[in-house]
Amino acid sequence: MEEAVDYGRERLRRELELSDKFTAVGVCALTLAPPLIELGRVNEAWEVLEQGRGRGVDRGPKLHALDSSARDGDEGLFRSR
Repeated sequence: MEEAVDYGRERLRRELELSDKFTAVGVCALTLAPPLIELGRVNEAWEVLEQGRGRGVDRGPKLHALDSSARDGDEGLFRSR
């Protein structure tokens, strides 16, 4: 699981270097947060989700839609734990 976290962090770093905000939001919500939650690092996962949400704000309709989906997913992830 730690390898999944490392992979997620590396992927987020690369997407931000490429200035691909759309993919970076997805990486936060779909690649990095779930393994952190599985490891019980809920506070760290929440920070990652908040980072993703912050990148999605005011960046256009696609990112706003992804942000809304991520928020719904966040609630489901944290409720299931």
